[in-house]
Amino acid sequence: MSDDVWRTECRYFNADDDLNPIAVKLLAQKVAKIHSKYIPIARDGTQKTMKIVFEDWFDSHRIESYRQGVIRKEIEKQKCETLMEMDFVAEMAWVRKAVVHLKSPEVFSHNDLNRRNILVRNGDNDHNLDVFIIDFDWSSYMYRGLDIGDYFINWCQTGTDFGANNFPTDPQMYAFIDAYIAEMNALSDNTYAKQGINSRETLPKKLLIRYMSDDVWRTECRYFNADDDLNPIAVKLLAQKVAKIHSKYIPIARDGTQKTMKIVFEDWFDSHRIESYRQGVIRKEIEKQKCETLMEMDFVAEMAWVRKAVVHLKSPEVFSHNDLNRRNILVRNGDNDHNLDVFIIDFDWSSYMYRGLDIGD
Repeated sequence: MSDDVWRTECRYFNADDDLNPIAVKLLAQKVAKIHSKYIPIARDGTQKTMKIVFEDWFDSHRIESYRQGVIRKEIEKQKCETLMEMDFVAEMAWVRKAVVHLKSPEVFSHNDLNRRNILVRNGDNDHNLDVFIIDFDWSSYMYRGLDIGDYFINWCQTGTDFGANNFPTDPQMYAFIDAYIAEMNALSDNTYAKQGINSRETLPKKLLIRYMSDDVWRTECRYFNADDDLNPIAVKLLAQKVAKIHSKYIPIARDGTQKTMKIVFEDWFDSHRIESYRQGVIRKEIEKQKCETLMEMDFVAEMAWVRKAVVHLKSPEVFSHNDLNRRNILVRNGDNDHNLDVFIIDFDWSSYMYRGLDIGD
């Protein structure tokens, strides 16, 4: 119910939109506007992200495990051919060096520009459609190529989430790149395009690195999908994996529930946003975009009710994943259903939390 509050008559940006020059131009213009913004926050996002990706996520203990420990045994057990044939540590070192060498401009970035964060609202025809970028949780100053590369990684995929399509060619990228450069140029008094680093010839080279760095992680898996929801074997495997996570005793502070409740119901929707929702910028945008649900309801009262209901349920607090969306549930098919397997990944948000969160997700 709390998720449904945000629904409007929008859909996710899809493969048809990638081939629609009007939709692509609108998206490129929206990305350019984000990148042109001056946001008064620390400009250390690039350094922090580089450290997280290349040092924290793959530290010396994981490297050792990858070389000859648990990770290596799991790679061999699951017959992950790509990871068995390549030197992942060397690949990551090369990617890091290449990213720095490109000297991409650092701009205010979205940092998670996947299809679920790009919404399209259709009009009576293409000329009345609009594109919205949502979910700025990961935003910071970052290399320009990250956002644009994220878009092209998903280019012409038929599914909403991760796919295995080839990266587009330079000419296929030009519709977006030309619209992006034109918008940035308009926002900078026609000075943007005069710099060589901003040319249509230079940008595609930088984006290919983003694709290659993402491709390092690809295996013969796919995301859990609607067919799996109706497959009792897949559902049973997933339920077993979730149950195993929930049964674990993890020696960490058990204050995750309180922290999450505070973030969701106080930090994300603080007094300033409530005031803006009542009669400020948010209210004006709701009315401008004709978001009927948000115009008809009292969102503040709804959130207060949801918080009260969640507490009243007295759900057990267990070690939880906390972000159990389809992108974090991978399926690897075997020769038949009895040989398939399910993997839950990305435990960045894990903590002790109400049991219902994972199952509800």
